[in-house]
Amino acid sequence: MAEVVEYTLVVLTALVFAGASVAVYGQYAQVQAAFVSKASFSELTNLAQDAVLNGSSTSSFVIPQSTLTCSGGALSLSTSSGNQSAATGVSCDFHFNIQAGLHTFVFTYNSTVLTLGVD
Repeated sequence: MAEVVEYTLVVLTALVFAGASVAVYGQYAQVQAAFVSKASFSELTNLAQDAVLNGSSTSSFVIPQSTLTCSGGALSLSTSSGNQSAATGVSCDFHFNIQAGLHTFVFTYNSTVLTLGVD
């Protein structure tokens, strides 16, 4: 009888640890997705500002699945972990649905409008 109780306690303890591990990983995945989204948007806004100052800017980096739009001078990035936007200070009008992965972003500014090309 003692062996059955001991075995039951071992199995229940293992299940508790497994459940806790799943919960911790789930929280980690959400935090990581939010961090990647914010870092991607920061890189995009820096590229846009650099293009306004220098005429063009190019960078390649990994980005999560997202929608990137710019309209009325506001650059916006929407991902599964949230939406972010920032003013560009210049006219712009583009919309991209971006699949997750490595992409090259080419911002150009011709003294009137900011444009973007994505590879």
